[in-house]
Amino acid sequence: MTTTELAIPADDARPLTSAALCSHYFLFYAILGSYSPFLGLFLEKELRFGGSQIGSVFSARQLLVALAPPLWGYLSDRLRVPRILIAAGLAMSGASLLMFNELRIFWQIMALMIVFSFFNAPLAPLIDSLTLSYSACSRSRYGRFRSWGSLGFVFVSMCLWLLLRRKVYLGITFWAGAMFSMLAMLSLPLIPNVAIPRKGFVGRRAFRAFLQRDVLIITFCGFLGQAAMMGYYSFFGNYLHAAGFDRQWIGPIWAVGAVAEIPFIFFADDIIRRIGIRHVFALGLIGIAIRLFVLSLQPTAAIIIISQCLHAFTYGALFIAGLIYVNKRSPNDLRASAQAIYCAVLHGAGGILGSLAAGWLVDTFDIRNMMLIHSVVAAAGLLTLILFFQPQSD
Repeated sequence: MTTTELAIPADDARPLTSAALCSHYFLFYAILGSYSPFLGLFLEKELRFGGSQIGSVFSARQLLVALAPPLWGYLSDRLRVPRILIAAGLAMSGASLLMFNELRIFWQIMALMIVFSFFNAPLAPLIDSLTLSYSACSRSRYGRFRSWGSLGFVFVSMCLWLLLRRKVYLGITFWAGAMFSMLAMLSLPLIPNVAIPRKGFVGRRAFRAFLQRDVLIITFCGFLGQAAMMGYYSFFGNYLHAAGFDRQWIGPIWAVGAVAEIPFIFFADDIIRRIGIRHVFALGLIGIAIRLFVLSLQPTAAIIIISQCLHAFTYGALFIAGLIYVNKRSPNDLRASAQAIYCAVLHGAGGILGSLAAGWLVDTFDIRNMMLIHSVVAAAGLLTLILFFQPQSD
């Protein structure tokens, strides 16, 4: 196995490097917090799209989440220029977000979502790959960097909440996302660069490394969990509006979930070390099943808000734990590719299936019944994990 060559700063410079990584995560996830809580509501209220159309727009994004990250991960491992790729992706993401306010026709929005997602979807695994490599070499904790991303999501959601209280146009969320895209790009020169020697053909070896029984099983369980959660991600804003919440409260309620995940992500490395990857991943699937089941019961406003606290498990346990496990089970020079494949299966394939199914179920039944059916899918993922997954290393 190869060793990682990383430009690790001297001890007195590491606080600055760590601060730069924290700032970049803050800015990057502020992009997500700008548009994602409001996208479904924007499509419904401003563009008058139906459930199937909204589900199709989200599934278009997830299609590119499946296709683009492996390609970009391969280029990163092959060319060894992750920061240049991230800069290009951020620039095009910001430009694409600005265009959402200019288009109104369904096929135009679909095409724009494909362009936006091609450049935006691969960025998280590339940033995570840089950070995990730096964490391994500097003996830092990945979760302590990543938790700043959740803070960024919370910050921008609350800022937009204050603006939306004044009944401003929902399209302002895209302007905010574009602004944070540019700020994140400007922060790139401060984060550490990774130089990992190649050993053989990257693409073939990456898939071979990924096709290990334990990695395949945990990825399949994550796929089911993410497919289940897409009903929430695609329609939670619409769900809140139908439950009687004014649109000004959508941002703060989304922010409750992001706040809840911060402690879990911050201590993720320690939690995995203490109870093991299998139990942490199970917590994620249990959290999804319970959360969606509760939302299907037509709960009170207080219960809806309390259920957001389960996001600590539905995101923190499911995605972060899986990412750390895949990173540990992959050769050093293939980690960007392996993590990109993991993200592609979860957020791509799982997202496509989940979004399309959610849109069809909303049009055929309603949002609550869709949540119920998706909770059963998460329970199936939990059963698969219990019966078949045996971790090879924690």
